[in-house]
Amino acid sequence: MRFLVVLVLVASGLLSSSLEVYRDGAIYTFKPNSDFVGFVGKSAKAMCGVEERAFLYKEACPLHERLCEVKSSIDTLEKKASDARNISDVLSRIVDGVNPSKVDSKKWLEDSKRVGLRLSRLARESNEYLSEAKRKKELLASMSTSYLPAYIDSQCSEELTLRMPGGWISFDVEYTADISKMGKIGIMQKMLVKNRSGIDISAESALFTYEAMRKYINPIRFQPWVVRETRALPRAAQIRYKGLKKEGVELSMAAPPEISAEVKSPRKYLVKNLDLPTTGNYIYAPLKSWEQSATFEKRVYPWRDARVYDVISFEPKYAIDVDRWRVKKGKEIVSQSVTGAYIEGKYRIFADIDEDISVHRERLILKERVSFFGGTVKERDGFKIELFNQSDERVELIIVERIPVAKREDVKVKLLEVASKLPMRYGVGEQGRVEMRVTIPPHGGGNVKLLFEISHDKDKPVVY
Repeated sequence: MRFLVVLVLVASGLLSSSLEVYRDGAIYTFKPNSDFVGFVGKSAKAMCGVEERAFLYKEACPLHERLCEVKSSIDTLEKKASDARNISDVLSRIVDGVNPSKVDSKKWLEDSKRVGLRLSRLARESNEYLSEAKRKKELLASMSTSYLPAYIDSQCSEELTLRMPGGWISFDVEYTADISKMGKIGIMQKMLVKNRSGIDISAESALFTYEAMRKYINPIRFQPWVVRETRALPRAAQIRYKGLKKEGVELSMAAPPEISAEVKSPRKYLVKNLDLPTTGNYIYAPLKSWEQSATFEKRVYPWRDARVYDVISFEPKYAIDVDRWRVKKGKEIVSQSVTGAYIEGKYRIFADIDEDISVHRERLILKERVSFFGGTVKERDGFKIELFNQSDERVELIIVERIPVAKREDVKVKLLEVASKLPMRYGVGEQGRVEMRVTIPPHGGGNVKLLFEISHDKDKPVVY
């Protein structure tokens, strides 16, 4: 729909250039000044009005174009390296063609020495030229999608539309949380944009959206829900897949240039009068900034992970578009890349790990673990959580634990005891959740014991 609106505006002359960036591609519409397009790869598609145009790749390149200057310097360096090699070949042939017995031996040795020094210098210069040419080739490759300049096969007098695949022009959104104020969180949302398409973008209106440019939607047909005879099926082989690494945005140490952008709607962003050169580097645009109240807690989930997390919880004033965060305290970076999520009605950021608090969970050894009452078996079980605070400050720690949950009506689970000599209060939630708040003194520790009982028919054993 947005693309159709842009086409209407372009056709009516209200908008001379526009850019749309999706997760899987980009569309750039502009009025070309010549048949030169840029260092654009063959995967792009060009449309002049409603006619498709082919790309022609040539060695010739307009010298006033920035990437053409890089290409020209590469060609010059490679020619200098070739010239040095050619001179070396000529000198080597001359030396090889001389018969030492027919010339003055002393003079021949002196000339050979001079030629040898010259050949060594030429080889060094050739290697230096090639090394610099290689470096500039890598630079050009990071800024473009073609080594040769691309032209359309004939001049386009209408608007030219380039459809480019994903990754040529890309963007992402990142949040920064500042926790320097007690009980407050400062949030800054920014967008990072990178252009490595090979064409310098100049657009009066640029839309960035997390939507896909190509949506594949299949029709749904009704299928009856058939009752079938139960049949034993062979057990499928278990295949384990390694989790894919999330590619975070890699920023250079130098502060990237800045553009101005606005949030049009959740996960859609608009930039007006955008100049986006094809550099392969990120530029960023601040989107929103606000401050609001938040709670800061230390949480541990011993049944899953013994590490203690610094967790920030709040109810966002605005929609959170992505879950990637950077956490800082004033100018100090606390965490460079962490993930947030909506959990139990609030947005939570697991900001850092507290290395000063150690947690160890072990199963309790009970003397009377199993007892019988008629046809019922009662199994007592539990665990102990050892805590120690190595810091100089008192710590309030939230321990989130669990006890088994019965899925059969004849199985009963009962929490018998939660005990500790440390100051503590606890609550029992749904699905076997037990949440304890324990206060640990500085350079001190203690433990928490949790005991539960499972009752079931002696002829129907259970596992958990």
